[in-house]
Amino acid sequence: MRNKNSLSSVILLIFFISGLCSLIYEVIWVRHLTFVFGATNLAVSSVLAVFMAGLALGSFYFGRLVDRSSKPLLIYSLLEIGIGIFALFIPFLIPIITSLYIKVYPFLSHKVLFLNLFRFSLTFLILIVPTLLMGGTLPVIGKFLTTRFQTLGRSMGTLYFVNTIGGAIGSLLAGFFLLKIFGVRLTIFFAAFLNIMLGILVILLYRRSYSLHFLKRTEKIERRVLKQDERYSQILLTGVLITFAISGFSGLAYEVLWTRVLVFIIGNHVYAFTTMLTTFLFGIALGSILFARLSDSKDNPAFTLSLLQIGIGISAILLISIFYHLPCFFQQMIPLVGKSWWKFITLEFIICFLIMIIPTTLMGGTFPLVIKIYTPRIQILGRRVGVAYMLSTLGAKLEVLSSVGSC
Repeated sequence: MRNKNSLSSVILLIFFISGLCSLIYEVIWVRHLTFVFGATNLAVSSVLAVFMAGLALGSFYFGRLVDRSSKPLLIYSLLEIGIGIFALFIPFLIPIITSLYIKVYPFLSHKVLFLNLFRFSLTFLILIVPTLLMGGTLPVIGKFLTTRFQTLGRSMGTLYFVNTIGGAIGSLLAGFFLLKIFGVRLTIFFAAFLNIMLGILVILLYRRSYSLHFLKRTEKIERRVLKQDERYSQILLTGVLITFAISGFSGLAYEVLWTRVLVFIIGNHVYAFTTMLTTFLFGIALGSILFARLSDSKDNPAFTLSLLQIGIGISAILLISIFYHLPCFFQQMIPLVGKSWWKFITLEFIICFLIMIIPTTLMGGTFPLVIKIYTPRIQILGRRVGVAYMLSTLGAKLEVLSSVGSC
């Protein structure tokens, strides 16, 4: 038992650092590629769309793969190493696509649709592999660590919390410190080095044969677990997946809209995006850990899920009136910070956090509830997590593409 708890703690720490690296990459890739394509909503949306497409494909493919494998920890180690290796190549690929973009741009500058498709294609070529590998990490590591159906929601909610809080800190580090101190290329090398070291560490853990212990324990328990398919109809399961996809769509829509509103209030400086992204992720992480235990203790998690969605909608409506009064409040608070840059950034962070905390916490609680409802038994956990995560990510991608179409 002591060895099991120690291994779980180490894996959670590894997954935390993995999430940290992923958001460092996202912040850098968005900033780096906007230098190539221009700092427009269309250019940023192209990068985010490819990022989400890779996550969706990776979660779907590796979720199915891990259910057929007896070595989830080995698969996870290869994913981490692969992310680091492919991330190392991207700084060397950027000049190539920059040169190609400069040559093609004069022919497509008056054809917006074709220009956007060309941007998307170039971004897809250089980002699809590392983002696909990133997408596979959650279902793979979830398959390894989750050994009891009774604690499925808590296990997956904890994993989601650890990875998301790591992402929030990674966004904070990249936006405020790493890029300023080390620059783009060294920051990418630093994150890639972490990914490769994580992969090597996981291989060492795998060689201690802990994975066999976990798999045997899972199989023993699964013989006694009632199939949840007998408790939930296919119509309900389909509705839950549709709800999760729409939640992903609306979640990113809220993030984009709130960011655009807050930019007019707190300013459009280089750190504003990082501040808002970080506070958004903190709320998501908080919700996932708060509702993780609740998803296991409730007899009707589907009803709880419906209440969360209603709560998200109501809180988003209430924010409209808050945004109306926020400029005046912000102007009154500025004299309190004086000329201190750090106090000003802290004020922005607190304001963003207080505004987003309720709806983002409710959004974060959606994930463990959906996984608890949709997964009937541990044996198919990988593919169920992969499908659910894919649909949520595709929903977010559709929002990005719709925002592109409206520009």
